[in-house]
Amino acid sequence: CRRFRERQYWCLKRGREIRYQKDQDYEEDFKRHFFEAVRAPLRYDLPVMAELSGGLDSSSIVCVADQIIAAGQARAPRLETVSSVSGESQQSDERKFIRLVEEQRSRMGHHVHEEDYRFLSPVIDTAASRSLNPLILSVNYHDRVHEIMSKSGARVLLSGQGGDQIMGGASDLAPQLGDLLLQCKFRLLHKQLKAWSKERKRSYFDLLWQRLLLPMLSLKVQAKFNSEEAK
Repeated sequence: CRRFRERQYWCLKRGREIRYQKDQDYEEDFKRHFFEAVRAPLRYDLPVMAELSGGLDSSSIVCVADQIIAAGQARAPRLETVSSVSGESQQSDERKFIRLVEEQRSRMGHHVHEEDYRFLSPVIDTAASRSLNPLILSVNYHDRVHEIMSKSGARVLLSGQGGDQIMGGASDLAPQLGDLLLQCKFRLLHKQLKAWSKERKRSYFDLLWQRLLLPMLSLKVQAKFNSEEAK
């Protein structure tokens, strides 16, 4: 039988801060890291698939990947895109943004229509329904993506998920405040929490409890406090 061994190959360096004199230096350093992050999964000599929503994150990844492949800096022969589109809701249909990227790269992508592969559809596979997998809410969509990747010969799927959190598009400062608390940077924690309270127009102590202290408690304790507040 096969044996599997788990080992840590990378660790985030806590406490290391990058300081530059000019804003342009931060921009150049970010672009360098971003290009390297996109280039890394393009090392396979097979086509690579990328999810394209038309948003800033996925669009940037697709366009940068095209540049890298065109420059001969990756082994992947080409990049194909797959997008979830909807014809029933104009507000959630992002095809007009997706088309702009497709026109830029002169290549049409694969479109998965939500009407044919609905989210929150019942799961037929009982084994899958017993797992705590967040993708279970969109299992039909991901099954279709798997079919498209198989036909294209792609084994790598790029995604823009997490981009908002990393780039500041998601305005939840709870993770940052938690880091400051664990690092015992109480003065900076107070300053950030005060600014957040003013921006959100919420009580300083309410944010301190709800977004910083309560999430650090056990799920059982959190459920108890939440049920009491709901009464």
